[in-house]
Amino acid sequence: LIKRIHDNLYRVDDAMRNDGRAADVFLKILSSIGNAAPVLRSMRDSGFLGTYIPAFKNIEGLVPNNPLHEYTVDEHTLFAIAAIDRLVYETDGTGLTRHKILEDLPHPEVLMLAVLLHDAGKGRGGTHSERGAVVVPQITEQLGLPENLARQVVFLVSNHLLLETIARTRDINDEKILNDVAEITGSAEMLDYLYLLSYADVSSVGAGAWPAWKDALLHELYTKSRILLSEGRMRVPAEKDFREALLDILPEGVLRENAMLHASLVPARYRLEVSPEEAVGHLKLIGKLVGEGLPAVVAWETENGSGSIWVVSMDRPGRVAEIAGSISASSLAIAGATAYTRRDGIILDKFVAAVPAGSLLVSPWETAEKNIVAVLGGEISVEELMARRRKTFAGAASGGTESETVVSIDNRASDRYTVVDVACPDRLGLLYDLTRTILVNGMDIHFARITTVGATATDVFYVTHAGGGKITDEEVMEKLWMDITRAARGGNG
Repeated sequence: LIKRIHDNLYRVDDAMRNDGRAADVFLKILSSIGNAAPVLRSMRDSGFLGTYIPAFKNIEGLVPNNPLHEYTVDEHTLFAIAAIDRLVYETDGTGLTRHKILEDLPHPEVLMLAVLLHDAGKGRGGTHSERGAVVVPQITEQLGLPENLARQVVFLVSNHLLLETIARTRDINDEKILNDVAEITGSAEMLDYLYLLSYADVSSVGAGAWPAWKDALLHELYTKSRILLSEGRMRVPAEKDFREALLDILPEGVLRENAMLHASLVPARYRLEVSPEEAVGHLKLIGKLVGEGLPAVVAWETENGSGSIWVVSMDRPGRVAEIAGSISASSLAIAGATAYTRRDGIILDKFVAAVPAGSLLVSPWETAEKNIVAVLGGEISVEELMARRRKTFAGAASGGTESETVVSIDNRASDRYTVVDVACPDRLGLLYDLTRTILVNGMDIHFARITTVGATATDVFYVTHAGGGKITDEEVMEKLWMDITRAARGGNG
């Protein structure tokens, strides 16, 4: 049958492409979510899909210029369609949330057409999302889509990287970021479409490209943006509300006085980003830190090779850099960091990390815990840890290429913080060098997002002066830029 269809592709001419009856059937196929991918795959294999939708023909067999992508662009697109199909059968977790969003979409064909065309601009030069949006109107006209739905498809293709990029490179708890997402999407309905498209796209790139922490970030960004669109504001728990929520779930053995004190000492950002359940765990860690006089207390939890590490200690200059260096020297790849400081000087720092592919260390999480305590306790320096690891892995391929080093300092991305973006070749100790350089320049790091694609690191830091406030002095900014650029290049100017 596939061969017979292939042999008769000459019959698919402009008259058929513009035939309303054919368009109706094609849109029904797209809307048959749960079984759309196998049908579209057969269409692709027979040559029909690329003949009927010429824009799809341009991406058939196209190899993407991205080390994370394991498939040709057309194959990735079909996997993305299949990801939406699977949502029909999801019954728990974020999958169930996406299932319910899918059920409530007024026009599922808009989502499916956007998924089918989201990478249609690849291979055309320039930004593929913008190039793809250019070819969409011709296709929506061919399919007879009403103008309002056609505009939605154009918007989705043009912005299909928006949520993933923000979740990967920005602080998703920053109100300005959420306001930007709300302003761009314009409505809760369009945010729903965009969230499902983003999920389908990034979860279908290849093995290992969609760890649990990325899924959690994307879902959290969607949820908070949706609240902002629905209510017009972020819900920041007041100290009284946070304290009461904490006291309601306080287990035996944790003093109420300590919980009440904790609620009064943590910054407002902590109340927004940390659940009362997590805060109870922090009270236990703080009790151990103070009660036993330890230099630091570390707690970690993992799932499928990725997880989070909480470090509780007393504040001092360079803490974030020391912790980051200790984790990096433990053969863990850091993906993000958030620092909270209580008014009494106790820090609660969270690091999101993952075990890199091919790691030989049996227990990197336990190793990280030991290294953090040893470094913060003054038993060993980060430099010594790094030297040991370099010696252990001497001769191991770094996977490095001489990618360009680009550093930018932005005061527009956030209302409260100066945002430092660094893109450079990855190497052992890079994150430690960058964080130490920022701290040596007299600045505090409040949030970091760390991403490594192939041999290139893309690191983002939200910083302020040590006393608070953005960095606005031009001379200070220029020195910071020069020092970070030097550190990113390994101190080689």
